Parts: sequence; structure tokens; C-alpha cells
Amino acid sequence: MMLLKRLKQKNGQAVLGEYVLLFFLVVAGITAMSVYMKRAIQGRLRDSRQYMQRMVLNTLRDQSIPGDPDPQIWAEYEPYYMNRVTDTSSTIYDEKHLLPSGPGTTSGIYRSRIDETKVIKSTSNQAPPKDAN
Repeated sequence: MMLLKRLKQKNGQAVLGEYVLLFFLVVAGITAMSVYMKRAIQGRLRDSRQYMQRMVLNTLRDQSIPGDPDPQIWAEYEPYYMNRVTDTSSTIYDEKHLLPSGPGTTSGIYRSRIDETKVIKSTSNQAPPKDAN
């Protein structure tokens, strides 16, 4: 009889065990769903990238000159399989003049003209995985 009274008094510990079990079930559910959430986000990013590519391609087609070949856009899937070569050159021409305001004066008009040209040429080729950099 005394044993039954003691068991009835320990109800709080049984409830605590149920809460711990519920907590672990919720954590396991969230962990399992994280894979599906990552895939959903990656799918949305892929869809938005394809949408932007279609928009750019349509804009290029609308602005192309009749008789030119159709513009093309290539999407690289795995950038570490790309071999890229980029050539960059820069030319700066700086011309400075002091134009006197009149004969025998020490003041004048200072003119400076800077002409800057940058050329960037980039070439990329898809390489098989064994030849990737």
C-alpha cells in the first residue's frame, strides 16, 4: 500500500520524461526537414537564375540588328571546371596646360585633361574534370 502511494506521488517525473521525448522528436523532425528546405531554396535560386537569363536573352534578341545571328547565353554549372584567361590593359593620358590670361601676367587658366582607356578581354572554356585548374 505504501508503495502505491509513493508511485502516485511521482507523477511530475513521468511528465518530465514525456516532455524530453517530445523535445527530441521535434528536434529530429526539424533536422529531417532541413534537407528538404535546402533543396527548396536551391530550386528557387535556380528558377530565378533561369528567369533572369531568359529576360536578358529576350532583351538581346529585341535589340539585335536584323541579319545578325541569334545571341546566346551559356550558363556554367560547375565553375571549377572552367579554364579562364583574362587579359587586362589600361592606358592613361594626362595632359596639363597653363594658359596665361594676358601678356606679362603671372596668373592664368589651368587646364587638365585625363583620358583613360581600359580593355578587358576574358575567355573561358569548359574543361573536363581531369583538366580543371
